[in-house]
Amino acid sequence: MSYQKTFLKKENNFKIYLFIVFLIASVTSCNNDTANKSGTALAPTVTLPIFTWKREDIVDLIGENKKNPKTMLIKIGHDNYNNHIATMKLYLYPADDHKDYAVDEDGIQVKQNADIKPVNINNSLIIGNNDFDFEKFTTGAGANRTLKEFAYAKFTPVAIPSGDGKTHLGFKITLESAAKTVLEDLGDTNPSPPADPSHNQ
Repeated sequence: MSYQKTFLKKENNFKIYLFIVFLIASVTSCNNDTANKSGTALAPTVTLPIFTWKREDIVDLIGENKKNPKTMLIKIGHDNYNNHIATMKLYLYPADDHKDYAVDEDGIQVKQNADIKPVNINNSLIIGNNDFDFEKFTTGAGANRTLKEFAYAKFTPVAIPSGDGKTHLGFKITLESAAKTVLEDLGDTNPSPPADPSHNQ
């Protein structure tokens, strides 16, 4: 069992490494194609999809004998590494702190929403894990804690600068109605590499 976990951990890390290589290659290619007439390379542009998490997939996390997580870790995954952006999806890991992230090893899948126009980010990006305060999705406390009223949570990719001068891929989270009206802006996720749930197994 220990060998299997180690193998899976290495396999997952290798897949993440491959994705980063593919994304850098895509951004570099775009950057080379968009050099201006003076010969100075323009900022790279990458087109990323919007993700939506439906209320009916969230509500079961809250309540008596449920997970009732305080925070969520976001990992990025793909169905096809040869078409990594088109098959990109998010995996959410509910937790109270980092040591809980490995409890749900498969994660909660949040898929792309093809009905919403993707966004362009004109920047070089560091791709890593993110986390966010899940308690912002709820109201009340203890046994009275309930999910806020919304149809879905939207995750929009954004570039988040860090104190070291680098820029990370993050997500702006909004709670929206079925009519696509923004009910509440929960702010940006927190880029936190290398907070990988497999590290805690």
